[in-house]
Amino acid sequence: MNKKIGILLLVTCVAILYTSCVPVATLPIPVYPVHPPPHASQTIVLVGDTQETLWEEFWREQNDSLRQQLFPQIVTHNPMAIVLMGDMVGRGSNTTHWQYFDRISSAARNRGIMFIPTMGNHDYMGHNASCFANIRPRFPLLDSAMNNNHTWYAVEVDSVAFIILDSNFDELTEDQFEDQQMWLDSTLLEYNTNDAVTNVVLICHHPGFTNSTIVDGDRLVQNLFIQDALDFSFKITLIASGHAHTYEHFTIDDNVHIVVSGGGGGPRQRLLDTKHARYPDVYNGGTLRDFNYVTVQRANGDELTVTMMRYNESTKTWTVGEKFTCSSETKLE
Repeated sequence: MNKKIGILLLVTCVAILYTSCVPVATLPIPVYPVHPPPHASQTIVLVGDTQETLWEEFWREQNDSLRQQLFPQIVTHNPMAIVLMGDMVGRGSNTTHWQYFDRISSAARNRGIMFIPTMGNHDYMGHNASCFANIRPRFPLLDSAMNNNHTWYAVEVDSVAFIILDSNFDELTEDQFEDQQMWLDSTLLEYNTNDAVTNVVLICHHPGFTNSTIVDGDRLVQNLFIQDALDFSFKITLIASGHAHTYEHFTIDDNVHIVVSGGGGGPRQRLLDTKHARYPDVYNGGTLRDFNYVTVQRANGDELTVTMMRYNESTKTWTVGEKFTCSSETKLE
């Protein structure tokens, strides 16, 4: 048995070295739009974990067919923007993985839909300089942040402020770690007095809460990106992340909703059953949940309508899995 494991590890290492060293055909790098297209609807899409299953994960789901239809499906909403909640690709340093992402996302990119990217752990995979060389030319929003030694930023879309955070704490220097937290606190205070912003949505890759059997909830995200942030802002109504390849819905502090939506094509993860769950999940969808993404729409005043779209493998169709509303006005009552 030990000999077989050793052979498997050796083959895996050789494959990783080969794929990182083999010459890659030079293709033009597309630039992803940074403004909503004209005549778009008031829909903003959140999607996480569109990465390919890595070669060394050969025993896990291979969901190429689902990924190929994901962005054409998203386009049917005529959205203003797509928030990518991390793990866009399997290995961030691998140019061919980014070329694959360029192909599957082309339906949305060619429509001029705004892309708002978040750094995930797979996007950091490999040498960081190589990862950033792939990311920066594609995503001007991240490139602009990186010019200031940041991988976090804020962007406003239709009166909703999206605060994009980097929860890959091991990838940050001590100064970056402290800078991000100070920036988050000050940005939230500024939005409190900005009448043009009705809602604040926090986005990071790692979930603070999850019942996944593969990954745990991140304590630093819980303490710094959720509880500390809620102490600074009354406009936060939605917190969303990926990383756990599933869908979950939690609530905290009156009308704050937390969703985990990592259903963009990465190999799915089972959840603990209700009896053994770490956190109470509002959504009752079993332990192995459908591929999914989330839409956000500004409704009446400061109200957001949040809809989870799920893929039915039996009928090969996308349907509404869950729908709810959240409002900062309700939090103040």
